[in-house]
Amino acid sequence: MTSPAQHQATATRPTVTGEIASTPFSQNIIQLTQAEHIDLKWQANYWKSQHGHLRKQNEELKQELALAHAKIRDLKQRLYGKKSEKGTAKRDKPATDERLAATCGWRIVTSRGKNRQNNRSCARWESVLPCLTMKDLALLLIHLLTTLAKLLGPGGAKAIVADSLLMKQQLLVINRSRKRAPNLSVIDRFLLGFCSLFLRRRHIRRSAITLRPSTLLRFHEALKQRKYRLLYPSRKKGKPGPKGPSQELILVIVEMKQQNPGYGCPKIAEQISKLFGIDINKAVVRRILANYYSPAPDTDGGPSWLTFIGHMKDSLWSVDLFRCESILLKTHWVLVVMDQFTRRIIGFGVHAGDVDGIALCRMFNSAISTMGTPKYLSSDHDPLFTYHQWAANLRILDIDEVKSIPYTPSSHPFIERLIGTVRRDYLDQTLFWNAVDLERKLKNYQTYYNKHRTHRSLGGDTPAEVGGVVTKLPIKLNKFRWQTRCQGIHQIPKAA
Repeated sequence: MTSPAQHQATATRPTVTGEIASTPFSQNIIQLTQAEHIDLKWQANYWKSQHGHLRKQNEELKQELALAHAKIRDLKQRLYGKKSEKGTAKRDKPATDERLAATCGWRIVTSRGKNRQNNRSCARWESVLPCLTMKDLALLLIHLLTTLAKLLGPGGAKAIVADSLLMKQQLLVINRSRKRAPNLSVIDRFLLGFCSLFLRRRHIRRSAITLRPSTLLRFHEALKQRKYRLLYPSRKKGKPGPKGPSQELILVIVEMKQQNPGYGCPKIAEQISKLFGIDINKAVVRRILANYYSPAPDTDGGPSWLTFIGHMKDSLWSVDLFRCESILLKTHWVLVVMDQFTRRIIGFGVHAGDVDGIALCRMFNSAISTMGTPKYLSSDHDPLFTYHQWAANLRILDIDEVKSIPYTPSSHPFIERLIGTVRRDYLDQTLFWNAVDLERKLKNYQTYYNKHRTHRSLGGDTPAEVGGVVTKLPIKLNKFRWQTRCQGIHQIPKAA
């Protein structure tokens, strides 16, 4: 086509009318310039060539359609042919071969002439096929599915269909003949992930029958164990060293300590060397007594100093640290403070990463920020509690520190038992993302532990009741409802 400027330039040229202009019907004939005449002639030739090209493509498509129909007929005859038609098929085999050879290029015919015709048909079929690779097809399929998922979205009838397909796929995976848990293939993972796009989060939790929260927790525990196995690998076993003391020597040392409680390790080593002629070190005696000797209980009666001091509310608190891992396997340290008398949790302090003196003081101040300060604070011999910042912080708060017996966890029993309870009741049954999430969840557990969890050592009461909170009235069996605590991990009855 020509531009408007070209039309204006050629408008002054003489018209191409010829002899038509002198005819009586010249008033009804459109007069064209020479440029317009050339342009119309070029367009006519272009559309004529396009028509021929489309006609050729139409013929090729008809040939492909004929080949496809021939394949379908042959497959139907193979799949659904009756036994009574075997004789007819044998008699009509030459005619059938000739007919298929003319239409189907992939059927093999015995004669040489028909093989040549077959080769020509196959060449024509291969030239028509589009040159698409598997990578292009895979990308096209992925884009198509992603677009459908975005357009459809969750909810409605689509969610019902996706839920049904998800359940059926999980049942197929479970019913596989395997003695252990079935392995998910790539197709299984793709179908399960694609169907979950159409479901809401709460529906996914209800529809998941092959993956439970316990499975996720066990997987997280396995990842934690692997992390520390890689960080602290076991030492390689070297050559066997000298054998330890014999069983007879162990019995002699233990009996000597029982008969003479005032003997120390050097004295017992000297006596063994003198009487039995065995050269033994005092360190060996110390290890034997630590593993095999249990001192007799104190028969004098009376409580220990920790029990004596702790028989007043908020007079003696205990503090200790423990470690836990986030869902991303990042180490978080938790400082827990408890009251020795009422067994209630004073608070938690959380820190992500390594702990130094400043971080320890910040965790302790955060844990007791809403509860005041005690008179005494019991702690173990952890190196963290030897920082000068820690000692200065306790001196400013006017708190006297009481140390437990070294290498004897039983001298610090209540806080050790509390750490195990926090792990078993809560942290081993849930996951957390970061320090803020962990601190929020520990505060929820603190409320449950102090106000709703009974303790055998307190006579079945809660720490809050021992601390002076008014006891609630009993709940009637016919008028109560269940209340969730700690994000649904614990269920407790409540008056309706």
